[in-house]
Amino acid sequence: MGFQSSVGAEKRHGAGEIDGLAHTETALDATGVDVTHLRCGYFFTNLLLQLDALRAGTLQVVLPLDAPMAWVAPRETSPKSP
Repeated sequence: MGFQSSVGAEKRHGAGEIDGLAHTETALDATGVDVTHLRCGYFFTNLLLQLDALRAGTLQVVLPLDAPMAWVAPRETSPKSP
């Protein structure tokens, strides 16, 4: 089974809204089912929430600029339909 989570969930607490994903990861792990937690770094579609800033030539980030982070498209992480 795969669960789409987020970077930061591995901290288990102190990451704001991501704490809910951490709780879900823990609950799924407790079921005894084999679970893979997919912790995507950043979705390209998140940029849509910052269009005005981008048009002004800025992009807010929470990590150091030289910290590597995978950027993905949501369709790349969605389960494939049969």
